[in-house]
Amino acid sequence: MSSLHDAEIVRTVLAGDTNGYARLVDAYSERVINYLVRMTGNRYEAEDLAQETFIRAYCALESYNPQFKFSTWLFRIAHNHCINYLKKRSRVVHVEDYRNDDDEPAWVLADDRPDCDPAYSAAQHELQVQVQAAICELAPVYRTVVILRHVHGLSYQEIAEVVDVPLGTVKSRLGRARSQLAERLDGKV
Repeated sequence: MSSLHDAEIVRTVLAGDTNGYARLVDAYSERVINYLVRMTGNRYEAEDLAQETFIRAYCALESYNPQFKFSTWLFRIAHNHCINYLKKRSRVVHVEDYRNDDDEPAWVLADDRPDCDPAYSAAQHELQVQVQAAICELAPVYRTVVILRHVHGLSYQEIAEVVDVPLGTVKSRLGRARSQLAERLDGKV
């Protein structure tokens, strides 16, 4: 969805069209759940947090500023809610939590070689597991910027708006996260 379209939907919802909000939920639910799965390590927790995020966003809809992207505003709500949840839960996220129903890694690294050999596929699978495990070991502030940047493709400025920190802090956290990942993966990849 485009920012202008989102802003128009928000305007109609605020004018009384509560069905319009369902379009926003439909448009963003998978992205929000995807982010929350990567932050919590658990699909069921992520779905609960996403539902709570959309309820909070609906209740705060009047505070949305249409000059900014709706998705950034929504991710900020999801991020804040998730960080508070993680502080309360304060448990380590394990890579096993990131597997889907087929026991495959939930994060898949793209393979642009359509006819790769089985040994290469097995090596790629192992690499995915190792990268996921290393990301899971990061502190939430570092895990957040890595996921928002490298999984969701947000710009540095958008990440700064989501996590409510200066642009320089985002760059610093991303640099530290990359350094920590490099240390954890040194010799493994």
